[in-house]
Amino acid sequence: AGGAATEAPTASLYRVDPSNHFLTAADTSAPLDSLGDEVRLRIASGRGVGSLNTTFDFASGESGSGVPLLDGYWERLDDASYVVGEGVARLNPRLYLIWKTAGYCTPYHQDVHVPPHFTLYNQTSGASAFHFLPLLLGEYATLVGRRDGPSRLKELLQRLDREGVGEVATLGPKQMLLILPGGAHGVYVPR
Repeated sequence: AGGAATEAPTASLYRVDPSNHFLTAADTSAPLDSLGDEVRLRIASGRGVGSLNTTFDFASGESGSGVPLLDGYWERLDDASYVVGEGVARLNPRLYLIWKTAGYCTPYHQDVHVPPHFTLYNQTSGASAFHFLPLLLGEYATLVGRRDGPSRLKELLQRLDREGVGEVATLGPKQMLLILPGGAHGVYVPR
């Protein structure tokens, strides 16, 4: 009777501020048993939500993640290595399942938290719009979006577009996108 209480499992969430999609409530969570209800509520309300920290570590040699999509991916690429210049890059054994609902926005960033700094996005359903900018402009765009709001960010992005700075790629189901470490990218899930 004197045992310690165990916490119910939770999912890490990033909830989008409806007035400014560049503002998210980071490091919040929802109990797994009510996650479905929250996602349905967010979809119905048009307020985006996503998880950037759903990870599975295959380095431990365990039997897998229990997610057939990730397990199959890992089985096919486990021993893959890639020659990059004079070095070799291997697949990071930590796989991220990044899911987002319509209306979710990830501000500009670099995927440099785990070397090698190549990120392969595989879209399984819906669509995502990726906007690529030089690193410092991407960081500045995030600052403007968070500090000055959507209208000022729109002005900045329109100016960069007129100047021919940046590129957009839209990813749909069964498409993949390789992100290189040389710049920044923001991701938006359209409604």
